[in-house]
Amino acid sequence: MFRLKFVEGAIPGKSLRQTTSIDEHNKRKKKYEENRPERKFNKSWKDGRQWLQYDVMQNVMTCKICIEHYGKNPNTISNLKVQNTFITGCQNFRLSAVVDHEKCKSHVIVSDILTAKSVTANEIRQSTAGKTLRKLKEADRARVSVLFRNAQAVIKNNKSLRDYSWLCQLDITKGIDIGETYLNSKAAMKFVYAIAESERKKTITMLDSGIFSVMMDGSTDISGDEQEAVYIRFPKQGRVVEKFLGIGTPSSTTAKHLQEFIVKMLDSYNIDKCT
Repeated sequence: MFRLKFVEGAIPGKSLRQTTSIDEHNKRKKKYEENRPERKFNKSWKDGRQWLQYDVMQNVMTCKICIEHYGKNPNTISNLKVQNTFITGCQNFRLSAVVDHEKCKSHVIVSDILTAKSVTANEIRQSTAGKTLRKLKEADRARVSVLFRNAQAVIKNNKSLRDYSWLCQLDITKGIDIGETYLNSKAAMKFVYAIAESERKKTITMLDSGIFSVMMDGSTDISGDEQEAVYIRFPKQGRVVEKFLGIGTPSSTTAKHLQEFIVKMLDSYNIDKCT
């Protein structure tokens, strides 16, 4: 039976591999550096690195995109220390130096910026992020479309804006996704205003012939103020078309003030009065 026995005072045996002292290692390294051939720029380092440049006259390597982005004498940018060697000129002709610059944060930031700028609109749309964003926009558009229809239905049927809220609640009960915002009467007023502005712009663009006439219909509101509804008549494809333009309160119902009211409204919509 094999047994191990510990003997006090025993000295460990020497390693079969002889170790080299630090002094001897430094001497060998110094001798190698003195006798090695001069390091030179290797053209193969530029493969796949369009940013890497070599100046033959000054015998230095530089980074084209870092120089263009950070300038000749960079200090810091966004609290990020910039690696200066490949901006001012690097003479450390080692592949490891090139790789280190390629991986440094300052260079990566510039590379990402240039990549983002070079992406086409079609590539963005076809990307995963682009498709996701498009789906979100389509969903938002569908929700807002329902809300616009509710606001339009309330106004076209001469209902109170309070009816808009219960119409929205009815849509929610029916399982229609209309979101959780823009469900009150104040939001309905904004939708009505947007619809009116859109229709007014369509009316103005229809005045391509330059010939039109103006009509007004006056009434008083609950406070007794005079309200004038303004309509315009114009020819369109051989027919006479009448469109509502706007409503407002003139200073008075005298001919002078009514004329000023009409002129001011036409000017507000950039409608040429001289045609």
